Order: sequence, then C-alpha cells, then structure tokens
Amino acid sequence: MMEETNNTIKTSTLVVKTRKGLTKISMEKILYVKCENFYCVLVLEDGRQMDYSCSLMQMEEKLQNLKFSKIRRNCLVNLDYVSMVKRYNSRKWSVLMTDQTELPIAYRQLVEFKRSYLEMVKG
Repeated sequence: MMEETNNTIKTSTLVVKTRKGLTKISMEKILYVKCENFYCVLVLEDGRQMDYSCSLMQMEEKLQNLKFSKIRRNCLVNLDYVSMVKRYNSRKWSVLMTDQTELPIAYRQLVEFKRSYLEMVKG
C-alpha cells in the first residue's frame, strides 16, 4: 500500500498557464508556494518561479497528499526541501530552504509545522 501512495505522489503534476503557454510541473519539485488572494507563486527546485492562478486553499487541496506544511497564512513549504528550522527566541522561528531562502514561521503555525516536520524526519 505504501508503494501505491509513492507511485501516486511521483506522478502528481500540475499544469500551469504561463505567458508562453501551458507548462507541466512535477509537484514534488516545488520548494514552496507563496499566495496572495487568487494568485500563487510556485518556487521550483531549479530556481524557476511560476505564477499560478488559484487561492491558497485550492493549492493546499492540490498538495494535500504531498509533504507540504503551512508556515504562514499565505505560505506552504515542501518539507523535503527544508534544510534547517531556526529559532531566534521563543516566538520567532524560520525555515531555511535548500535554495538558502529563509522564510519566517508564524507563531500560530509553529506547533503544527514542527509536528509535520518531525513526522517527516522520522520517516
């Protein structure tokens, strides 16, 4: 059963409409997603950024079976690309992504993010 889930994840793609046409993206190659209203920016492992017209809620639904966690009201990170979780004080935390981008974690999202991250690390 675990193998079926992995196969489903590996074939998960998203078709993004860009100025040049339609681009197919493998969802596990998304580092993080930043959204505002009905507009999301997908940051990919190869450094490309793709604009995608949808809300954060719609994006969460599309990514729900993958290892994504919400760190702010408008930001989802792929846990596979988190290289470090940094603590500055009791209320200020951030994640350092593999591309060296540092993203702040909202205090109200911290408990859920840490739970998700630890589950992913334990395997």
